[in-house]
Amino acid sequence: MTCRKMIDIGFQQLGLSEISICCAPANTRSRAVASRLMFKPTGYVEKAENLYGIYVDHIVYTMESAQWNEFK
Repeated sequence: MTCRKMIDIGFQQLGLSEISICCAPANTRSRAVASRLMFKPTGYVEKAENLYGIYVDHIVYTMESAQWNEFK
């Protein structure tokens, strides 16, 4: 519910045209949130985050405002 509200604020109040969610491939819970909200994987960033001394990659999920209006 919180993610949906934040996305609504981004598109409706802030007028953003696109929102991205980035998370590590092994972070299955965050990946599930992105999928549940109908975000599409659009990119991959190597060594995007230093997590406890180990660099991890990120999958980038993206949604455009028009897609969000259709989804909700």
